[in-house]
Amino acid sequence: MNDIISTKSDSIMRHVSKNTKPTGLRIVRPIPLDMDVPVQRRDVTQRTNVMWLLRNLAVRNKEHAEFDAVFAKLKRLSANFKD
Repeated sequence: MNDIISTKSDSIMRHVSKNTKPTGLRIVRPIPLDMDVPVQRRDVTQRTNVMWLLRNLAVRNKEHAEFDAVFAKLKRLSANFKD
C-alpha cells in the first residue's frame, strides 16, 4: 500500500502548484499562528484585545519577522474603534 501512495502524485496538489492565478478563499490572520499570543487575545474585533496587543505584543514577539507589519495593522485597527 505504501508503494502505491509514494509512486502516485496527488492530482489536487499538482493542479494547485501549477495554478498561478489566486482562486478561492484566502484566510488572512491578523496575528500569525507562530506568534506567542494567548488564544483569548487573538480576537482583534474586540477593542480590549487590540489595546492589550499594542501594549504587550513586543514582549515575546519583537524578533518575529512579521512584527512590524502586525503592529502597524493593530494601530490601524485601534484607530477604527470609537472611544
